[in-house]
Amino acid sequence: MTGEDFDELVKLLRDLRRKTGILAELFPVVSLWQREFTSEQKRAIKDVDEAWEKFHQKARVLGGLVD
Repeated sequence: MTGEDFDELVKLLRDLRRKTGILAELFPVVSLWQREFTSEQKRAIKDVDEAWEKFHQKARVLGGLVD
């Protein structure tokens, strides 16, 4: 793994953490019983999912265990 690869992986992880924080703010504990989500909540879920996939794919390419 090169330094550039590591930097990219860290960047992807930071992006994932940031998006997860946004998602957490949109879902207070009480709202976990919601049956329907707002468009903002749906977008946040999608953003976190996409960020995880990018991080996961890069880590796999670099030979890391991320499951």
